[in-house]
Amino acid sequence: MPQVSAGRWQILSNLANPAKLPGMSTMNISLPDDMKAFVDEQVRINGFATTSEYMRALIRERKDAIERLRALVMEGMESGAPQPAEDVSARLRARIEAARSGMKAAE
Repeated sequence: MPQVSAGRWQILSNLANPAKLPGMSTMNISLPDDMKAFVDEQVRINGFATTSEYMRALIRERKDAIERLRALVMEGMESGAPQPAEDVSARLRARIEAARSGMKAAE
């Protein structure tokens, strides 16, 4: 059996346990049996190697969604003075009615 230096052994050990890699922490959660079964199924059918990989993907998706929502809120805040919803709705209804009238005239 080949000799493995202490430094290389530590590297191999860290690869086997990602929680020991720099910047990685562990977190334990408790789930009801039906939720655990759901997570296990999602890991299997979506091709994740581990439950941790699946959970990291879910967290990344959630973070991205929050960032998109914040960007939309900022865009709305920077888009100008607010307008009463009734005015916006009235303009939309008028556009829809005009489009319908144009469609009927073309028939």
